[in-house]
Amino acid sequence: MTDPADAVRSEAVRPDAVLLEDVPVATLVVDADTSVTAANELAADLLGRPVSALRGCALDDLLAGATGGGTSLPRAGSWDRPGGVSHEQPVELRASDGGTVRCQVSGRSLRDADGGLRGAVLALRRSETCPEPGPSAAEVVTTVAHELRSPLTSIKGYTSLLLHRWDRVPDEQRDAMLTEVHHDADRVARLLAELLDVCRLEAGRLHLRPGPVDLRGLGEVVVEEVGGRYEDLTCDLSFPDGLPHASADLDKVTQVLTNLVENAARYGSPSGVAMTGAHDGDRVTISVADRGAGLPSSELPLVFTKFYRRSLARPSGAGLGLWLGRRLVEANGGALTVERRSGGGTTFRLALPIDPSPTRPPPVDPLPAELEQRDR
Repeated sequence: MTDPADAVRSEAVRPDAVLLEDVPVATLVVDADTSVTAANELAADLLGRPVSALRGCALDDLLAGATGGGTSLPRAGSWDRPGGVSHEQPVELRASDGGTVRCQVSGRSLRDADGGLRGAVLALRRSETCPEPGPSAAEVVTTVAHELRSPLTSIKGYTSLLLHRWDRVPDEQRDAMLTEVHHDADRVARLLAELLDVCRLEAGRLHLRPGPVDLRGLGEVVVEEVGGRYEDLTCDLSFPDGLPHASADLDKVTQVLTNLVENAARYGSPSGVAMTGAHDGDRVTISVADRGAGLPSSELPLVFTKFYRRSLARPSGAGLGLWLGRRLVEANGGALTVERRSGGGTTFRLALPIDPSPTRPPPVDPLPAELEQRDR
């Protein structure tokens, strides 16, 4: 690895005088208390934060935890070793989106002419070969299998009953069973679609079909569709007149918005969901808010991580929806964020670029896209 301390011509040089932009690796300079005093653009890109936001940060505050078993890095004066740069140490750094970046970090202490400690220069290298932190493959398979088992058991039970006792089942009860079968089949299709999209994203093979999207019309369709599964769902829709259309893949945005509304109904109060549209500069936004207990502050940085599941007595879901949702929105040039509501509840905000075309989009199809169409 290139030693960033080679940029220091003398041990007496001040840490903030290091020519960081000449160093070809992500580099941080910290003072004796391990607060960041300088960073180069490569480090800013790695952590998803501007250089100005890194300055003044305590180094330990940037850590998501050391993978080698520790919870912090050595102090600034502990990087020296005979021969120069210290050995690399694996760490997980906290990115701006709440996710983690696995890195190898090495460093060298900076001292003045009298040997006094001035700080340290740290080099960061992304650990491309390290697997992304998360559950093991066996745990993932177990979780997904559990999520599939419940709807498939329901489908098998209802269809078996109807096949053998069709004439003895009252019409009203028969319709209710068929409706439940339809909803459970939808649930299986959505989970499989999520898994397919995860595979495409990780393989770089996600194909989008961007076009104008009427968010007001889409919101109405999604609320009606989710309401079929949550009969007590009531959602206040508020969209200003003349709201511009978004530019995005309709199918993917539908997938994301459906997940947000369903989460609000499942984890919040189904009777207290609100959906709001707004025009914000060169973007159009749609927010989904609930009036439940809301997410704990400690979990907010985790909601967009893969396989995140709420810390409930009986967590549900495969933990892919929000991770996938953010990446689908980002693939469409937008952003998905979350915040706690004052007074309780959580708000998810989806922002998308405005469609420049003067033509109106086609009406939103109230029927969800078939799984086969998703895989084209």
